[in-house]
Amino acid sequence: MMVFCIVGFVVFGILAVFSAKYRTYFRETVRCITRQITLRPCDTQFDEKMKSKISAKLIGISPKLAGLVYKRFSIISWIFLILTIISIVLIAQTAYNLAVYGTCDPQTGNCVFRPGYTINESCANLTYDCIAIGCSTNNATICDITANCVPS
Repeated sequence: MMVFCIVGFVVFGILAVFSAKYRTYFRETVRCITRQITLRPCDTQFDEKMKSKISAKLIGISPKLAGLVYKRFSIISWIFLILTIISIVLIAQTAYNLAVYGTCDPQTGNCVFRPGYTINESCANLTYDCIAIGCSTNNATICDITANCVPS
């Protein structure tokens, strides 16, 4: 079952960075995935090992839950695969938006971490009188404002 190998690859890949305990699991998932990509059967039985480990931990909590997980492990693996793919897509979208817009809202043009700064191009022609202490100019555009200013 390659589904759990893919989920395990992502999860154990992240965990292996922080803990040596998970590096052997990560190596097994890599081996399983590379064998599947080359159209050979996975020979590690990684999914069966994880199915048994997870069920064994759950049996102490609830034997019924452990039985359900053991019987429906394939479905649960597919659910986690779908959730993993959705998470990766959302992370990629967030990283793209952060790279393109920074911390600014593209609809309103307001910037959360830079008050007074805006990404709207129309603001460049507006002038404001600065009434705050420490403001160096009297005719600042809204894009240059770093202090508390009001329209002139």
